[in-house]
Amino acid sequence: MTFESVMLNDEIAKRLKLTKQQNGFKSARDFANKFKSHQSTYTQHESGCSSISTDYLLYYSKLLDISPRLFFNNSYRETLP
Repeated sequence: MTFESVMLNDEIAKRLKLTKQQNGFKSARDFANKFKSHQSTYTQHESGCSSISTDYLLYYSKLLDISPRLFFNNSYRETLP
């Protein structure tokens, strides 16, 4: 992995976590249980430990009712902690 891809993966992971929280989910377990997803996979994506494929980005976007563009939008960075 290149430095740029690691940074992008970390940014996407932060945005995924924030979006999950903004949708009322307090934990990865809550999210996984609600959507019958694998908690370990989601946790790895949210923590940045595992790269998120395009398929998963589309899947999470659909579950959270957001545009997949949100994960790549530079203005979104302003709302991150």
